[in-house]
Amino acid sequence: MRSAYASIAALMVSVFGVLAGTGVLTTLLPIRAQIEGFPARDIGFMGSAYFAGMLAGAILTPWLVQRLGHIKAFGASSALGACRAGRRFGVLAASSCGVRHVR
Repeated sequence: MRSAYASIAALMVSVFGVLAGTGVLTTLLPIRAQIEGFPARDIGFMGSAYFAGMLAGAILTPWLVQRLGHIKAFGASSALGACRAGRRFGVLAASSCGVRHVR
């Protein structure tokens, strides 16, 4: 019985972490953007882009999992995210993120 409580506690802690991170992001991003002098329209686009990306992921992920399987879909999503982050911060060259063959 103790392991069932431990599993639920771990799940609740992880959900709390995700919700707290989202709350901090959606609160501090507009404040920081206003301090940096962004126009209100651009701040609104930044906030909307986060949730648009979440919606796109929710729509595309089932299709990707059906096509590739859950392990390859997770790997492809992780690789795409790593390439985006690497290119954004100048760690990776543009040619290093080319996808040749997924299957």
